[in-house]
Amino acid sequence: TCNARCIMCDSWKIESSDDLSIDELDRIFSQLPTLDAVRLTGGEPFVRRDMVEIAGLVKRRLKPLVLHVTTNGFLTDRIVKFCEERPRDLPLHLLVSVDGVEHKHNEIRGRENEWKTATATLSALARRRKELKLRLGVNQTIVDAEGVEHYKRLREFLKPMGIHNNVVMAYDVSATYSVERDKELAPKE
Repeated sequence: TCNARCIMCDSWKIESSDDLSIDELDRIFSQLPTLDAVRLTGGEPFVRRDMVEIAGLVKRRLKPLVLHVTTNGFLTDRIVKFCEERPRDLPLHLLVSVDGVEHKHNEIRGRENEWKTATATLSALARRRKELKLRLGVNQTIVDAEGVEHYKRLREFLKPMGIHNNVVMAYDVSATYSVERDKELAPKE
């Protein structure tokens, strides 16, 4: 499930009302070995209201050295609350997806105020990183030539907060987020 309408992803087009329950996740996690890192992502993971429970389950069952969560940053209050309430002895690396500055980010994410909400999340958490045992970063998806210029602008915007931006290049078809289910997506060469 996702609350964005990103141009490079169609996960939001996939109708799904069957998210795994905590009990189902527990059964799955209990079958896995200990993992060094666990990444929770979406769609948008914070659409779920039980992320603190999921983080606790990850810690108990999988015993990772670090938990990674990737978010679009739209649900600022819920994200900050998660950072505050999750198991603090489990280091968290939170990546907020920001794909350009102001209108460019809104255009890519398919909503009007997404720059404002994503940057509000970054601002709320940047000054509390040490307290929350949190590593904070930005994932920027480059979808076109203009995105390269926005990389430089975004990097300058993030510099005063001490936040690094990682670049991800968009591609035509996603094996992870495509509504096309029976298509062979492996590279031919």
